[in-house]
Amino acid sequence: MNRKLIWIPIIISFIVFATLCKTDFSVDAMDNTQNSVRKEDKCPCPRGQDPLLRESINDLKEKGTLTEDDIKNIDSYMIKEAQTKMGRIFFGVLCDGMGGLSNGELASATVIRAMEQWFETDFPQLLVHTTDAEEVLEKVKNDWHVIANELNVQLARYVEGTGNRMGTTIVTLLLIKNQYFIMNVGDSRAYALSNQVYQLTKDQSLVQQQIDLGLVRPEDAERHPQRNVLLQCIGASQEVLPDFYRGTVFPGSLFLLCSDGFRHEISEQELYMQLQPSVLTTEEMMKERLVYLTELVKSRMEMDNISAVVMKTVQEG
Repeated sequence: MNRKLIWIPIIISFIVFATLCKTDFSVDAMDNTQNSVRKEDKCPCPRGQDPLLRESINDLKEKGTLTEDDIKNIDSYMIKEAQTKMGRIFFGVLCDGMGGLSNGELASATVIRAMEQWFETDFPQLLVHTTDAEEVLEKVKNDWHVIANELNVQLARYVEGTGNRMGTTIVTLLLIKNQYFIMNVGDSRAYALSNQVYQLTKDQSLVQQQIDLGLVRPEDAERHPQRNVLLQCIGASQEVLPDFYRGTVFPGSLFLLCSDGFRHEISEQELYMQLQPSVLTTEEMMKERLVYLTELVKSRMEMDNISAVVMKTVQEG
């Protein structure tokens, strides 16, 4: 019997749900301690110097997600869907901005805007020339690497001469055929949940580096005083060296993209208990569980921003 995978996407950010964006088109780790940046660094700076940044500001204001008096969450996120000759393709992105409230929002929104433009403009052109999965993913990897470094330069120029820095993490997830493809810069994460929780990405952080060197125990990471120090981010690194991951998508799996604020105060066991794929049979249940986890994190006095994107595979036929 021929069976297909379909996706149920959910986004949550402080219990504000975003709708699925659809795009229809048819086509015939490094040692960088000296350049580390703290996510809570403040860097007020003048706006409006770069066209892409100005577009991001205007876009956020038009959508009502950015106001002068209410810049609360400096995460940005997106899910896109496209119907192609390779089948339905889903693209999720989550960023966690840093550099003060307004600048963190601007950095993350600028990166989201660039990735959205890539998916709507460059990706369809890529599929014009090939539909071979291996070739497509290799080209996607090259595109994402270039975009990350171009944005790194743009954001750095924006604060040039101010003595300040701004930047953002990014984790992307492309679901194509029966494969997932991920890019990660910073400490936002991608997880897969099936019979257990699988962390798909590794943090580009000082604490993770110390864990790898045997200097810090994994169980002490979430309470480490330097847990917010990143080795990589877009906007404050000399060069961005993303990590890439790929693997097989199985029916009934759930994918989670989240900022570090979502996961600091909950265990993987709690995560699995609430997001166990076999239990989440409806979209409403997925929303309810994400709301519960968000409230749980907030009740435990998490001070960082909280965002999560969830996509679940469902078998048809």
